[in-house]
Amino acid sequence: MPRICQGVADAKAVGGPGSMLALMTAAYRARDSFGEVWYLPLADDGAAVAAAGSLNFTAQATSKGTLNLYIGGQRLTMAVSSSQTPAQLATALAAAVTVATDLPVTAAVDGMTTSKVNFTAKNKGAAGNDIDLRFRRARRGRKACAGAGDHRRGGAGVSGSREAARSVGDEGVMVDRLW
Repeated sequence: MPRICQGVADAKAVGGPGSMLALMTAAYRARDSFGEVWYLPLADDGAAVAAAGSLNFTAQATSKGTLNLYIGGQRLTMAVSSSQTPAQLATALAAAVTVATDLPVTAAVDGMTTSKVNFTAKNKGAAGNDIDLRFRRARRGRKACAGAGDHRRGGAGVSGSREAARSVGDEGVMVDRLW
């Protein structure tokens, strides 16, 4: 059932923090705080698969600093102390992602490789494959962070978005899958 948007908090209540609905609503409201917006929340397709990716820390930290990781264009910062092991860095990163509920992913330390963080898109489907995962570029005279990241992959399936959008008519609609 289409519903009028009551704001970002409403979109988070309907779709969940970090959902496509919440992120699209926040992006729209950042540019237009007054315009009328309707959305059509949809459940994830039962056959859809959430996109997944990973980041593996390959070396111990050699100096203190701040790790700047961008997830879906949102910056996540994490303090790094000298001599943190790859496993400690992975644990700290997974905890930082868990606290940042507005990110479009969840994170957990891999069960086999403790220096590896596994990311999973909150919404199922191929759209999760577009969630970008990257470190901030190193500035002149600074070293890039030691670690390797993947883009999300493996997301598959769609919801009944086309059929649902047709049922609304000519009104602009943001389509989301509840997670």
